[in-house]
Amino acid sequence: MEKNKILVIIAPSNNFWVKSERNVINDQNYDIKLNNHNNIFYNKKFIEKFLKKITKHPRCTFALISSMNKKNLKNCWDGLEKQFSVDCPKKVILFDQTDHKQLMLDPEKKKPSFFRDMQKIKEHLKKEKNSDKNKDIEEINYEIFDEKNIFILESEPDKESDDTRNNSFFINSFDEKYLEKNENEKEAIDIRGNAVINYVYQLLENCTDDIRDYIHRNKFDEKKYSKE
Repeated sequence: MEKNKILVIIAPSNNFWVKSERNVINDQNYDIKLNNHNNIFYNKKFIEKFLKKITKHPRCTFALISSMNKKNLKNCWDGLEKQFSVDCPKKVILFDQTDHKQLMLDPEKKKPSFFRDMQKIKEHLKKEKNSDKNKDIEEINYEIFDEKNIFILESEPDKESDDTRNNSFFINSFDEKYLEKNENEKEAIDIRGNAVINYVYQLLENCTDDIRDYIHRNKFDEKKYSKE
């Protein structure tokens, strides 16, 4: 199965979680404190379905990509892992801000802008090793992954680059406004999230060639995939 593996990378911001200065939103308390200024709220329904249906698929190798620094990204994942310990994969790859192309587009801000970078992703994969040698964790040669079998669920199109765009699918399903809505309004929004999960599942089931060709041939139809 190794040659048939697909690396599914999700941008967790606005999908798995949202960062907020608030402690409580619509009677929902934050899940973890990120730092003195920000808290993390988890998108619990989406996370649970995604972990059960996608990360448990035998073809899926799972990763997160974020322009957060390594410490913050790991803290967010560790908090999520505690809440969803039963369904979380034993191994996850974390692509942090060092795995991005950094450009100083606005010198006045004194902060760089971050862009996805396929070459940096592949360089990270070459260095990736299973830190836990537990026999229950599958040994994977991460160098098998390249443009042909890397699929990115992107939440921020302005962070795409020319070399990741054809591997990317856009989803942005969670923010503070979502948390402020009532249950019926949330369910209406969740339809798209569920449809995307079904789309990714079908990709894992059926993609036998270049992932970019599959995405091009199989356009996302929310009505179709919400019924899967």
